[in-house]
Amino acid sequence: MRHFDEHYGLEIGDCILLPLFETGLTKHFAIYLGRDEYGQEIIIQNLAGVGVHLLEASDFFAKASRIARIEKFYGNIYQQNQVIQRAVALLGTPYNLLVYNCEHFANEVRYGKKESCQVATAAFLALTLGVLAFKGK
Repeated sequence: MRHFDEHYGLEIGDCILLPLFETGLTKHFAIYLGRDEYGQEIIIQNLAGVGVHLLEASDFFAKASRIARIEKFYGNIYQQNQVIQRAVALLGTPYNLLVYNCEHFANEVRYGKKESCQVATAAFLALTLGVLAFKGK
């Protein structure tokens, strides 16, 4: 059995980022929650059409073609426990691309703030393009 925590150096609260497209501009965010009482490594993610759900790390990594990067969570044991509590409390929350996507979820679980830099960047680009198009008329 492969131990992903050992292979990737994963600890509770670490964020696993997967590229969504070959460009790598957009990423999927998932959180490593550690091992359960049976030794199974657990990942939690917010996925379109599914919402916030748990899955075994082996299932998660089997579907991942490649990992963009791992963002370490540098919290103490108390903060790691908060990550687990926030994550479990959000189980079943529906996915929404604009207001609660995988990045919103990951930041809420790790830091208590629902934020998505990807959505903010897309909104800024759309606004900028709209202003430029308006000025061009």
